[in-house]
Amino acid sequence: MSRKKLLKLGISILALNALGVATYHVAPDLYQIPTVHAEETPAEDEEIPDGQERSIANTFKRMLDSIESSIKDFTNSPDEDNKELLEGDVEEAKNFFETAKKAMKSPEGQKSFAALEARYNSLKAKAEALLTGGDLKEEHQEVTTTEEIPYPSRTENNADLAEGTRKVKQAGEKGQKKVVWDVTLVNGVEKKRDRKSQTVIKEPVEEIIEVGTKKTGVETKETVTVEEKVAFKEETKVDPALDKGQTRVEEGEEGIDEVTYEVTKVDGVEKSRKEVSRKTKKASKNKVTYTGAKAVVTTKEVTKTEEVAFQTREVENALLAEGVRRVKTAGQKGVRTIVETVTYTDGVETGRVEKSNTITTPAVDEVVEVGTKKVVAPVVTTKEETKTEEVTFQTKEVTNPDLPEGTRVVKAAGKKGVRTIVYTVTYTDGVETGRVEKSNTITTPAVDEIVEVGTKKVDAPVVTTKEETKTEEVAFQTKEVTNSELPEGSRQVKTAGKKGVRTIVYTVTYTDGKETGRVEKSNTITTPAVDEIVEVGTKKVVAPVVTTKEETKTEEVAFQTKEVTNPDLPEGSRQV
Repeated sequence: MSRKKLLKLGISILALNALGVATYHVAPDLYQIPTVHAEETPAEDEEIPDGQERSIANTFKRMLDSIESSIKDFTNSPDEDNKELLEGDVEEAKNFFETAKKAMKSPEGQKSFAALEARYNSLKAKAEALLTGGDLKEEHQEVTTTEEIPYPSRTENNADLAEGTRKVKQAGEKGQKKVVWDVTLVNGVEKKRDRKSQTVIKEPVEEIIEVGTKKTGVETKETVTVEEKVAFKEETKVDPALDKGQTRVEEGEEGIDEVTYEVTKVDGVEKSRKEVSRKTKKASKNKVTYTGAKAVVTTKEVTKTEEVAFQTREVENALLAEGVRRVKTAGQKGVRTIVETVTYTDGVETGRVEKSNTITTPAVDEVVEVGTKKVVAPVVTTKEETKTEEVTFQTKEVTNPDLPEGTRVVKAAGKKGVRTIVYTVTYTDGVETGRVEKSNTITTPAVDEIVEVGTKKVDAPVVTTKEETKTEEVAFQTKEVTNSELPEGSRQVKTAGKKGVRTIVYTVTYTDGKETGRVEKSNTITTPAVDEIVEVGTKKVVAPVVTTKEETKTEEVAFQTKEVTNPDLPEGSRQV
């Protein structure tokens, strides 16, 4: 048996012993196995305190040495014996590897074994490449790791602590260092790593422990005179030259009293003190906070819109019966935009001046066709039609001493009313030729909107915001299409119109829980309106049929403006 095989046998026996497996004693001189010292000293960064773990690690290291030797022998002489030895060494290490790795329980053992594992993977890859005839590819990578730095510890004597007691004066903290490694990979497997550099990124903090040396049980009394600070008082005054809502502070100054105490100590440690005398050395100065009383005048721009009525224009139509009127182009109201500069005194409106007044959307004229065609015996009918219009609500303000000054909160939301208008509509040969208002009444009165105006003085209001969503109806459009089957001049609804829905999202601001602002965040049509399709007859008829029906519509009723005097407002100012 060759020396190489005998050495391999000896390593196998040592491996079994290291793992706690009983073996028969084999005399080293019988097989000429070199003496192996179980306490082989590991590298500096591989110290393992546990004896069994250290023995297992050293046994695995010798297996790796054997693989490295077999690789060298097979490289120099690639015969069957050397190939068999190399294959056996790799298989032996492979069988021992997993068991040895699991045996490493301590952090030191695991850290040491990690280096052996990297060497094992590198040697195994190199051996497999030699045995299969493949090429070895070596490459380098730079790897950065973070490691802890242990903190030092020392003790200090403390004569104020009872003898035998220990107290942590300063807790220790571990440091950190960044280590840069040059890692060598063979066929993608780590072979070794060399430390390139290390940088301390956090210094360790020394632990300091105080050790008591004080003898206990001795009571003494002494008289001590000290200077003590006397806190100043705070008061509030009104400054008529300062704007309302503003403050000015004159800082206070602490006083100084000279106080004499009788101090009782036990073992040099103060246990109690009794005041003997006190006299003022320096008087304190009060802190004065001045609040403003001067009126604060502010301005802001307010924009409002008003409808612009459309004009009605008549054109003759020789195809319509004489006296017949028909809307050719529906009128559309325009929009007038008015910008006003509003003046507020202490948060209350005291003046309003019109800055601009422009028509931003021109009105569209309504074109009415007037028939001039002579007819022999028109058929005249009437019917009633009803329509409704919104009635705008009024806004009234009331003061609220519980709200912060300058805030406005809607106490009761206003509701628009409904005006109902009934018309008697005359039709000649099926075409509307007259419309008379029969009645015009407010069937649902508008509800006034009540707005609370805060008058409470506050220093630091709490401002919050949230989103609110509301919906509005979107009116539908009316479109006309001709129908040759209907009598000329008659109208018939083919598809009823449907109102759409407009969704408006507001960002509402609350000050101290009360609404003080509302900004429109988005305004989108979430449900489009459906157009109403009206068929207009074009069929010529000899004997027109005249019918009547009543139609009802609603119109807005403009509000009146009434003035009342207010002795609390400056002369000449106006407030809604």
